[in-house]
Amino acid sequence: MTTIFDSIQIKNIKIQNRIVLPPLVRFSIIEKDGFVNDKLVEWYETIAKNGVGLIIVEASSVSENGKLRDNQLGIWDNKFIPGLKKIADKVHEYNTKIMIQVHHAGFKEKITDVSTEELDIILEDFKAAFKIAKTASFDGIEIHGAHTYLLSQLASHLWNSRTDKYGGDFNGRMHFAERLITETREIFNKDFILGYRMGGNEPELIDGIKIAKFLENLGIDILHVSSGIPNPEYKKEKKVDVPQDFPLDWVVYMATEIKKHVKIPVIAVRKIKKESQASWLIENNYVDMVAIGRAMLSNPDWIGYAKKLFLKRKENEKKENEKKEEKKCNGVARNAHENKENNELINIDIFCKIVDNYGDIGVVLRLGKELKKTLENKINLRIIISKIDELIAINPKIKDLDYQEFNNITYITNSYFEKNIQKLGVANLVIETFGCGIPDYYMELAYFNSEYILNLEYLTGEKWVNDFHMKESLLPKGSVKKYFYFPGFSEEAGGLVIREQIRKKVNAHKEKYLKKYYGEFLNPEKKLKGTIFSYEKNFIPFFDALKKLDEEVILMIFSTKTQNSIKNIFNKKIFGNAYKYGKIEMKFSKFLSQDQYEEIINVSDFNFVRGEDSATMAVTSGKPFLWQLYPQENNTHMEKLEGFLDTYTTFLNKNNKNIDDKNLTANLIKLFKDYNDKVDNYLDLGNESYLYFLKNIKNIERANIVFADYLLSKCNLINKLKSFIYEFLGGKK
Repeated sequence: MTTIFDSIQIKNIKIQNRIVLPPLVRFSIIEKDGFVNDKLVEWYETIAKNGVGLIIVEASSVSENGKLRDNQLGIWDNKFIPGLKKIADKVHEYNTKIMIQVHHAGFKEKITDVSTEELDIILEDFKAAFKIAKTASFDGIEIHGAHTYLLSQLASHLWNSRTDKYGGDFNGRMHFAERLITETREIFNKDFILGYRMGGNEPELIDGIKIAKFLENLGIDILHVSSGIPNPEYKKEKKVDVPQDFPLDWVVYMATEIKKHVKIPVIAVRKIKKESQASWLIENNYVDMVAIGRAMLSNPDWIGYAKKLFLKRKENEKKENEKKEEKKCNGVARNAHENKENNELINIDIFCKIVDNYGDIGVVLRLGKELKKTLENKINLRIIISKIDELIAINPKIKDLDYQEFNNITYITNSYFEKNIQKLGVANLVIETFGCGIPDYYMELAYFNSEYILNLEYLTGEKWVNDFHMKESLLPKGSVKKYFYFPGFSEEAGGLVIREQIRKKVNAHKEKYLKKYYGEFLNPEKKLKGTIFSYEKNFIPFFDALKKLDEEVILMIFSTKTQNSIKNIFNKKIFGNAYKYGKIEMKFSKFLSQDQYEEIINVSDFNFVRGEDSATMAVTSGKPFLWQLYPQENNTHMEKLEGFLDTYTTFLNKNNKNIDDKNLTANLIKLFKDYNDKVDNYLDLGNESYLYFLKNIKNIERANIVFADYLLSKCNLINKLKSFIYEFLGGKK
């Protein structure tokens, strides 16, 4: 779990904690000439020596004509460098990093009347100010693009009705910012940060999200979310709709929402006064840094005071957790048979050893959530894992703790369980996933106290699993019985972990989810939309096929392996997370939560997936897909693939009247095999021919929907496990 006192790395710059002094204009200190004076240096030194992580020096005008007031700090001439350097050097003495905010007040509602030439001149003023800031030894620059000032005015469709290059559509309104960022890129090396203070409402939050994504694509390193030009219809203080249970200011809420849509760090600001408020934001991964303004203005040693409160709160939380754990342990029978005799909850323990990044834990997380949802008040469910990092990556709301409850499931690390086995006891039903092995310390109790162990294997389509599913695996001692459990695509096998509700939800509100995941693109409903999640692969044949299509294409590309594979195709460096190649638009997306990833699979036109968890999502969505299995030595993964293809295409041929092209299944078989054929070097070209697949998306979807419906009704792993629990463990229906 990250705390407000943990460091954060941006490029090569390590910031000692997550606390930021935001840019606070000190008009009462600065003279009309705009120069730094001793009082201002002393003010920043006071904040730095008390341990703040990052200071952002107040709005500094890039032009004498662009000031808010006469006594505003200036950065429009080299003569300001010595004074500004005094601030930077003094702050650096205390291991605090420092940026400076560059600013132009703008022209308010008259922005449309300003000449193109004048804006061109102001753009050059900004660029000159950037060089001054770097010469003055700052660690970075923050562009002021909020608070109804110049860049906010230009970004707002409420105020900007210009018809030149600085107006018109979204790209026109962001043209000034785009040029400023792209034309100064050479200044910002690994030791110099470029930040942007943006309006989260320009005028609505959805506009702020779009701006944030645009800025990230341009190469901005950090976003500082504040207020913009509001919708005049909002007469109340809150300028966007905020959930009733959100405990902080509406501007802070916008930062937490924008954080969900970008990979770069996000700073939250406004009315964050208490340590508990700042910690809540950071510890729950709602934002990356918190700006403490007025509270630090009134108490420069806010950090020292906050640290005392933090340590006290953590000590109280530790004591409270210990009490809860003791109460829970005392309330759960140590012997599984006692539970059964008392007709209490059935205990289920799921063991998982994380060996392949997110794949194994992804399946286990889905399994646990669906079991708990289906058997809500009938089971007590614990998931025992080797490490918690990947679990947090999939669901950031889970904390970095050895023992915790989240959504009525208890998560425990193996090391913690071993130390507390006598208190925690063993379960009626134990599920060992993917041959991870149940630890000896647990098995010694399970032999005589548990009732059943299920050895949940990896997903495969091979026919032989139908004969071995639920066959007993003999154990050396004890009364517990162990069975092999094989997931699969047939009624005879163990089925798939299916979440039918997501498919129904997306289909019922398709426009909403199209806007959620593809809203940043122009007319996404008219374009072919696909997701790609793969192991290393050469995608040149795929892009060659895409170029032959008549329609425009949007690709959402996930995971570092996939993104690097695709970026390697293009000889030029791709800045940010977006790239356009002819009529193909690409977004190199951040890691999504399980629910989000399954939503985008269901709203897209086709999906390339890898591994087990995403394959289950893809095949049950009914959308056209390609499944890349984990490559194994001697191409043994091809046996699993052929088993799946046999089941899949046989079903399509027998049960599907929607196939217009009788060669469809033959073409699919060839493409799946070529897509999975292992090559010595992933950069080598494969034999894939994607054009048939891409031109027959609708036909394939009609066929796949029938197969998905069959899997949902006949091959639901959760329903099969529920039947087992009712029959063998006495669960009440």
